[in-house]
Amino acid sequence: MAERALRRKQEQGGKPVIRIPKAKPAAIATFGVDIGKNTFHLVGLDDGASVVLSQGRSRAQVEVRLANMTPCLVVMEACVGAYHFGRRIEALGLQVQGRPGHRSVGGCRPIE
Repeated sequence: MAERALRRKQEQGGKPVIRIPKAKPAAIATFGVDIGKNTFHLVGLDDGASVVLSQGRSRAQVEVRLANMTPCLVVMEACVGAYHFGRRIEALGLQVQGRPGHRSVGGCRPIE
């Protein structure tokens, strides 16, 4: 049936329309943020720790992206900029957790 409609459309000189159903995006349980000078790298993980999102965005775009998220855990490297940015993310209603960088020794204090 669909093939007939497609052939009819082609005979009339129109372009064939092929529709592919999109898969529903998986829910993001953990959101990792790599803070850079101008660009932030975002990685979204589902409950099974599979990567479902990987994007690079500017600082303003990250806040807009996180404002439209369902509540989840946001993890970032604990540095001077992370404390300020973490407070802004917590104001959006998300839980923020700071982790030490790979070169730091010992634990890190929670983002307040």
